[in-house]
Amino acid sequence: MAPAVPTYAPRDPSQTVLYNVIAEHLETFLASCHDAPEATGLPAYVQREFYDSLRCGILAHGFLRLGWDTCMKELLVPCSCQRRGFCPACAGRRLAQIAAHLVEQVLPWVPTRQWVVSVPVPWRYWTASSPELTATVHTIMRTTSGQYDVNQAGQRGHKRATVQPGSVTFIQRLGSARQLHVHYHVLFLEGGLLARMDQGRPPRFLPREPPTDTAMAAVIQKISRRVIRTLRRLGSLEADMAPPVATGYDPLRDTAPELARTIVASVQQHIAWGERAGQHVRRIGSGFGYEGEAPRLTGPRCASVHGFSLHAHTAIPAHRRDQLDQLLRSTARGAVSLERLAQDTNGDLL
Repeated sequence: MAPAVPTYAPRDPSQTVLYNVIAEHLETFLASCHDAPEATGLPAYVQREFYDSLRCGILAHGFLRLGWDTCMKELLVPCSCQRRGFCPACAGRRLAQIAAHLVEQVLPWVPTRQWVVSVPVPWRYWTASSPELTATVHTIMRTTSGQYDVNQAGQRGHKRATVQPGSVTFIQRLGSARQLHVHYHVLFLEGGLLARMDQGRPPRFLPREPPTDTAMAAVIQKISRRVIRTLRRLGSLEADMAPPVATGYDPLRDTAPELARTIVASVQQHIAWGERAGQHVRRIGSGFGYEGEAPRLTGPRCASVHGFSLHAHTAIPAHRRDQLDQLLRSTARGAVSLERLAQDTNGDLL
């Protein structure tokens, strides 16, 4: 029996749980954001993400008509929203393109290791709406982790100024329960790149041994100290308080109170709106541990301190490009997986 010929079948997002939940509750949700007399509503870009996701993949909102002269066949391809929020279709297409590009054209055939850094609860709230703060903590985390490779090369006699780490970062904004959880997936080369431009030659890769548990504890402690020091300088933490204490400064609550309320509830895994909404959260817990806290090992090449955690146990050999592609697809994934989302008889989402 001849194998079936693969055919293109346009997706139908209107048959998914996510689409129907948004279509059914979006207007009610937005209206609830205007109930309070002083309410200003959600920012326009948040509303656009919702509305555009309802148009993505629906033929009635635009399509491309393809035809073949040889067989007189026609095909309608629906337009996509091209948004970067939570649309599963656009996010899935983007992750496949990014992973293929990195594997085929960017990352060299050398061993790689994933470093996952999580930050305390208050930082997740602050970075949720501030790209500047997100970039700040990413820079601290990436440079501190990269110094480990540079120091390893320096101990073997190479000049530190000529050695550079190589990495690619994916910033994830959600946890497994769909709560707001800003954390960082960094794919580091398992070694450093020795610059040889003065010799007219390409960089040389300097492999290193896998990091030890002690080294991971030292790295995460440096990250926590540098982030806390930076937060104090920026005014997000009290300058003279030990342990660290958050200040009362919150510009998001002044400019977009509905968004701030939603973010706070998501960080703490509470319901923000509707009949089951919890009490108004006025303050996020400190989450920075206590002064003098020592790093604690939580697993192989895993450590935590002051609410920060570092996981660096996932490694990919140089020749396993298939595993590298799979890891990149995982780290570049979108916010929602349609296969893992279901609705029970009571209307609750699982």
